[in-house]
Amino acid sequence: MTLRQASESAGAWLLAAMGNSDGTEYPRGPRLWAAGHVFDAVVVADRLGIEAVDWYRRLGSQAPPSAIDHRARKVAFLVAPVGEPFFAGALTVLRGDVPYRYLSTGGYLLVPGPGAETGDRYQWLSKPTEESILDRDAVALLAGHLLIASRNLSAAAEGTDDE
Repeated sequence: MTLRQASESAGAWLLAAMGNSDGTEYPRGPRLWAAGHVFDAVVVADRLGIEAVDWYRRLGSQAPPSAIDHRARKVAFLVAPVGEPFFAGALTVLRGDVPYRYLSTGGYLLVPGPGAETGDRYQWLSKPTEESILDRDAVALLAGHLLIASRNLSAAAEGTDDE
């Protein structure tokens, strides 16, 4: 199986897992997913995550599957299971620093149920689709978008935002 085939099956797996109602009778209820096999997760502060998703949209591309936990004020991006050193290396190559937590084997993530609605604690910012790409390039691209978002938020806080 090639990396591309693995990525394509990852999108299908995420959709199937999201719709799976085993263990819960509440379609709005969150699901507990284990990281490290089909996906890893990069977790950032909510403002940074929302801004990064917005940058994907501004640039006309699809953000990786991402979920927000409103109470914890965190956003988790689902990425290819490449390991934290790869993600940290991408940040280093891009000469940036972003506060994040990386979840891989042994880590668990609560994601929204398929019936999540406005006002729920857990919501999708960018739902998984059949076309969801989970590969190394997407991980490096996420690092870049997080850096753009971080710099944009810093500029706005300092009053130097050029937009």
